[in-house]
Amino acid sequence: VRVKGPLPEPQPTIMTLPILTHRLRIRLLQRSDLEAIHDLFSSQEAMKFIGPRRTMSRSETQTWLEEHLSRDSGSIHRMAVALKETDTLIGMCGFQRMEEHWDFGTYFRREYWGQGFAFEACKAVLEATPEDVEREGFKVFIANGNTRSIQLMERLGFFKSAPASE
Repeated sequence: VRVKGPLPEPQPTIMTLPILTHRLRIRLLQRSDLEAIHDLFSSQEAMKFIGPRRTMSRSETQTWLEEHLSRDSGSIHRMAVALKETDTLIGMCGFQRMEEHWDFGTYFRREYWGQGFAFEACKAVLEATPEDVEREGFKVFIANGNTRSIQLMERLGFFKSAPASE
């Protein structure tokens, strides 16, 4: 079969949102989440394991949020994890496309650690994972020393297959 013209763009992987659990609403990020995201990104304790491994200014947080909001709203990426009753953002969870693979990750504001929210959110997102992501597979990168995340992923059924990243 010959096709005239350019090939169609690949369709984005879609997740149906919101995902609801007993305590949580997993949804797209929104501009009103800025203060809660900045609370997370300005925490030295949380940021020692996330992205740049340093706290981010409010301006950097706003740029990060705007970049995420500019992505296709139906495509798969990191999502807001909010308390179901108040819609307060307590963390983020989900996939993002890296160069040649999908990356699954989660990060939460310090005041919500140790309450089972990360497990609840990850379990729900993984259960809603689109077939093409499951088929292609994904990786979970955890920084050395992040024992809580290692324990979380083990509890979710993952196992360490390579040395953790620095």
